Amino acid sequence: MAKVSNLCDIRIQLGSLLAATWDSPPRPDEPGYGSFAEAFERYVRARDVRVPKYTNAELRQIASRPKDEYRHRHLLKNAADLKLGQNPDLLLLPFQVGWIEFLFCIRLLKVLTG
Repeated sequence: MAKVSNLCDIRIQLGSLLAATWDSPPRPDEPGYGSFAEAFERYVRARDVRVPKYTNAELRQIASRPKDEYRHRHLLKNAADLKLGQNPDLLLLPFQVGWIEFLFCIRLLKVLTG
């Protein structure tokens, strides 16, 4: 895993601006280092999203269930419904939950269509 102590340069982009600028991270003895280190560790952990990989047989079994049963029972309506073992303050954003569902659907379609 990447360590904040190994950083020498960072790229900063504010909001939705297209341009970014290079800077150096704060040193351990400078104000703001603790916040920067915590944000960096969160960033690194957030890059590792794991979607369960089902076997083809499991996906066929899932696909053979009654229409909309799975969706009505398991559809994620709120990121707080996900139990990922993470700090509750660091929940996935709604668009991230949507992408997880999208990736699962794509995988299911690939299995069903051969």
